[in-house]
Amino acid sequence: MSLRAFIRDNHEKIISEFAAFARTLMPPGVDMTEPELRDHADQILLAVVDDICTPQAAEEQSLKSRGRSSAKIMEASGRLHADDRILHRFTFRSVLAEFRALRATVLRLHEQSGESDLADVRRFNEAIDEAMTESMDRFAGQTDRFRDQFIGVLGHDLRTPLGAVTAGAALLAIPEDNPERRLRIVPRIINSAQRMERLIADLLASVEAILPIWHWRDPGSHRSCRICSPTVQHGGGSAITLTAQEQGDGVTLTVHNGGPPIPQDALPSIFEPLARGAIEGTSHSIGLGLFIARAIVTAHGGDIQVSSSTEAGTTFTVGLPKAR
Repeated sequence: MSLRAFIRDNHEKIISEFAAFARTLMPPGVDMTEPELRDHADQILLAVVDDICTPQAAEEQSLKSRGRSSAKIMEASGRLHADDRILHRFTFRSVLAEFRALRATVLRLHEQSGESDLADVRRFNEAIDEAMTESMDRFAGQTDRFRDQFIGVLGHDLRTPLGAVTAGAALLAIPEDNPERRLRIVPRIINSAQRMERLIADLLASVEAILPIWHWRDPGSHRSCRICSPTVQHGGGSAITLTAQEQGDGVTLTVHNGGPPIPQDALPSIFEPLARGAIEGTSHSIGLGLFIARAIVTAHGGDIQVSSSTEAGTTFTVGLPKAR
């Protein structure tokens, strides 16, 4: 039996093993369904079979080996897989491991069947390499985009308070004695310095969010509540309700306000870094507060959700397991 026929006949078994391996790579706190774990493995395998069945001249094979294939059969499935794994916070190494596992699964099962088809095996490896390259390029591109956005937003938001501090200091350096001007300038300098301090705190916290964050477990931590601060800030002056209750082996914390709702199109990405959108429009932050909140909750083995509407207001719900 040819490898292409083997993949068709053992399609479900291959994808099941792929999904089981992908589950071991899930980031802490991420709960993915079986369809989400299977993701675009189906499209990848179909594209692999399509690629193997496509006639390939020696020149095209040479171009493909150098990443310059003109057919680009694996391009779409490779990129879609990367986009999905980025959404679920998989790492670059985890996505790479998935492709290695998919390759190993297909070749192992094919070998166990007692079949040997070296020509198809070679084409299969070429196709997997192409899909993997497309995924890695997509992953790297998205990472670069995030880095550039992050630096751009941080630089832009720091420029205004830094300019105020610089201008204020220059005015204070003028030798003439003007108490009234000093009373106006000094608070501006202090406010600008505090704003820069908040921006830098968000920057440092975003780094801590992807590292082991044992210090968040300290009950005496001086850090502010990353969920309550935005709820108060964007509550439009409405009452803030904070509730906590036991539920089985866990504890549920909810924070609610009746202010303007979060736009529906912003909800899917609200916990992503730099996702300020309309909800962060008046903020002096770089859009990391809720991203950090999710990282803290995830590190404690919990989950965080948000719902928002004009009728019901905005509610953030955090579920945390009880301490053992």
